[in-house]
Amino acid sequence: MVLTLYLDPISSPSRAVLALLEFAKIPYERKFISFFDKETKSPAFLQINPLGKVPAIDDSGLILREHEAILRHLVRTREGTKAFLPDDIKVQALVDQYYPFHHFAVRPHVIHYFMGSASLLPDMKIIFKSKKKNIK
Repeated sequence: MVLTLYLDPISSPSRAVLALLEFAKIPYERKFISFFDKETKSPAFLQINPLGKVPAIDDSGLILREHEAILRHLVRTREGTKAFLPDDIKVQALVDQYYPFHHFAVRPHVIHYFMGSASLLPDMKIIFKSKKKNIK
């Protein structure tokens, strides 16, 4: 069964999971859930994530809803991901330390860049919509 990623490209955590899937060449199916169109609050999506947030994955029936848990799960269960989280415990600790730093120190400032530039959002939507045809 193929892994399913539920995402919205405006979501920084969604883009983090998408980047790992793409860089590691992990097969997956995309399901676009629009934050702006309130699809994250739809009854169908709330069955996947009762909190109404993206990203989320369905990995053969295992539903994960937080990007940190998703990223850790993927590097633990997929071939070709050791470069993203080596076996060295000290290196893993440094990666773990970065997650909250990114979320609370970097992400709030980056979102203003995306939200403040009307020209960026349509381009992002075009990029992601062009790949929607692969979704069943």
